[in-house]
Amino acid sequence: MLCDLCSRQVAEEKTFRLPLRELRRAVDAGFDPFRAADMTIWKAMPFNVGLSDEDLFREWRRRMVQAKRDWQICPLCAEAFQGATGRVLVPIGQAVGREGKPRMTLGEFGRRHRPTLYFVFAITVLLGIGVEVCRRFDWSRLHRAEWEKRLAIIEKQVLKVVPQADQRVYRLAADVGRFLRDRWMVGYLYDQTKGTEYFIGRPSPADFRRAIEAQKAAIAAGKPFDSGKIPKYRFDMEFKELRCRLVVGAAEPPGADLAPK
Repeated sequence: MLCDLCSRQVAEEKTFRLPLRELRRAVDAGFDPFRAADMTIWKAMPFNVGLSDEDLFREWRRRMVQAKRDWQICPLCAEAFQGATGRVLVPIGQAVGREGKPRMTLGEFGRRHRPTLYFVFAITVLLGIGVEVCRRFDWSRLHRAEWEKRLAIIEKQVLKVVPQADQRVYRLAADVGRFLRDRWMVGYLYDQTKGTEYFIGRPSPADFRRAIEAQKAAIAAGKPFDSGKIPKYRFDMEFKELRCRLVVGAAEPPGADLAPK
């Protein structure tokens, strides 16, 4: 093939890529191939014979402006261009990025940015561990702790505002029931002093009531309370001042009774 700059015969694998943008920018900045490179062969072309230096440069510039692709130039022209402009050219076959700069290979990128890649990898691993921990963590424990704290406050308020001792458990059932209803839960409150019981909160499903009755029978037979037998169990707690026991489960979601069976 012929060098696009000087028309010298050259093997394509030995040529260098000269981006047109870079060439035009260099020409606008004063680059003249007839001074910087050996243009003897180009001058000897039939269509250039007899032209003055100014005409030769004008014809060469016209050809450059009309060009539609990057040029491939010989090693001598590449050396001349680099010497005149300070621009490093890329051999044909080597990948290039924007502005004609050599594109970094994956291996070179890894070597150059190894600390950053290690840091990103470490952060990714830590994030993955954090996500897995959050997924496995029993967030309901946090809710239970907050609910038990709020219910303990309700017990203290009942003791404070209800002077009649025989009315306190009834008031506790009403206030706790309101608390559970607002959070879409069902509850069973048992008065250990009088033996009375209250199903409070949202309407208690039949399976919740049956499970409570089964646990009462089991406790009467000397067996411990088994929370795993309570449908949608949330928590249970004791009101020590009023000697009451509360078992809480999740209520049926809104519209559950309308869902097709």
